[in-house]
Amino acid sequence: MITDFLIILPITLIVLFAGMTFHEFAHNLVAYWWGDPTPKELGKLTLNPFAHIAPAGWVVYLAIFVLMGGLFGDIGPILVILLFIFMYMQYGGMSFLAIGLARFQPHRMRNPRWGAFWATAAGPLSNFLLALVSAILLRLIFNPTFAYLLMIRPSNVSQPIDLVALVLVMSVYYNVLIGFFNLLPLAPLDGWHMMLGILPGQFLMRKQVPVWVQQNMAPLSRFLQEPAYQWQRWAQLTQLIFFFLFLISFLPGVPSPFGILIGEPTNRLVFTLLGMTV
Repeated sequence: MITDFLIILPITLIVLFAGMTFHEFAHNLVAYWWGDPTPKELGKLTLNPFAHIAPAGWVVYLAIFVLMGGLFGDIGPILVILLFIFMYMQYGGMSFLAIGLARFQPHRMRNPRWGAFWATAAGPLSNFLLALVSAILLRLIFNPTFAYLLMIRPSNVSQPIDLVALVLVMSVYYNVLIGFFNLLPLAPLDGWHMMLGILPGQFLMRKQVPVWVQQNMAPLSRFLQEPAYQWQRWAQLTQLIFFFLFLISFLPGVPSPFGILIGEPTNRLVFTLLGMTV
């Protein structure tokens, strides 16, 4: 187990480093295409990972990876939960989970609403694209089943070329994972911002909302009248939901919400890209 961990850790960091770089670069590039000069002014139109990195996020994810790697036994998930609570209190929110940072300003775009939407969507889409490219290379050069088994048991690597297969299959897996993770409609993830761009400012007139909804479900009533504005007001609420979902996902013996929302779609898409059956 220790051998597996020592092999998988540096490869995971390399893959996440590449995925983070393309993700943040895509955000900034598309924002620039939509007319926002901010990314260029801040030197963000580059594939240099150090122009995008968020150090706190890397420290947190590295700690989670180590604690969940089996070296700490059953106490590992509890330590992750304590770490998460500590960081949430320190930062006053979920911003510490970001491993990369993009900088763009929608009000400087030609169309602030749709420019912001596509600049935000570009991040997850770039990860899915990187996963697709990695899967194509993997299937052209290696046996995908063999590569997937190497990810399950890295200590089976027997020659240098096997490491290339391992990097490619992990690139497929983690880029799909990053893509689905960021599509969750919870602040501060990309999915929340994308939802804000999709929702209209006005939807129903007050008189069109059923009276019983107005009387008994005031938040829903306001949402039906002003979806985008209400969604923006719910940013903190969705962040708290994210916080509790994260905590529950690490509780021993409890079904993981993230496993259902992210893990299952990730596994299905990874198997599809690799040409394997679930």
